[in-house]
Amino acid sequence: YRGSRSNAIDHLKNAEMNGFSLFSCGAPVIIADGLRGNDFKEIPANGKWYSSVKVASAIHDADAMIVVSHVKGHELYGFGGAIKNIAMGCAPPSMKQSLHSDLKPKVKQTLCTSCGACIKRCPAFAISFDENKKAFIDSNKCFGCGECTVICIYNAIPVVWKTDATALFERTAEYVNAFMQQKKNKIAFFNFIINVSPECDCCYWNDMPIVPNIGILASTDPIAIDKASVDLINKAMPLPGSRIDGKDASKDNITALYPVQWKYLFQYAASIGAGDEEYELIKI
Repeated sequence: YRGSRSNAIDHLKNAEMNGFSLFSCGAPVIIADGLRGNDFKEIPANGKWYSSVKVASAIHDADAMIVVSHVKGHELYGFGGAIKNIAMGCAPPSMKQSLHSDLKPKVKQTLCTSCGACIKRCPAFAISFDENKKAFIDSNKCFGCGECTVICIYNAIPVVWKTDATALFERTAEYVNAFMQQKKNKIAFFNFIINVSPECDCCYWNDMPIVPNIGILASTDPIAIDKASVDLINKAMPLPGSRIDGKDASKDNITALYPVQWKYLFQYAASIGAGDEEYELIKI
């Protein structure tokens, strides 16, 4: 990450600015991968893509864990919940890079206004101006995090939907599976299906929610809780004026928001033992 999440000091300041501190939460805020994001431990993965994965040291060493996730849309995954929160929230920068490595966008130069926002945002320092002062992405440096697609308000760096996201989904699932084994029987999840924004919370802006507030889910299974969350979102009526208002009736709400094969993430994760797609929804 660039800016206020690139080191622990600025990250702590950012957390406090957003209301997360020892005094507001009753628990300390700890930047788990150290001062510069290189404090991590490796755990076995035994997967198709990874034989081992990296976990931030403070998270690795924790006796137990409660994962609290805000459920929202996401331009790469379709949605963001517990699964993405584990993979991106527990991984040091080098692991995030590996997870994203196949998704590399390109600039539509006719739409580029030369504002430079993507250059400032890029964590890989992969974007620069070319001889025409248009943004150019160096594919050798880019690791596909998608930060530039989010920051560009002119749609000059769109998500490459034709790129197969299968590898991203499989790597993410393998990371979650390895993590669940490391924290076996010592982890629980809460998903807040409230203010379901169309974009990732990484954005410093967002659009109105796509569906009404639904509630809070709790589980010990990251696959089941995310599947239940998505099912509830897809059953809800789109809010008037939202990004998916007037959507194609043949599409579910998540697919209407982002045309990705989000179901495959659940299928692959369940197939390798990271959790179960089947669930029982108990209303309280």
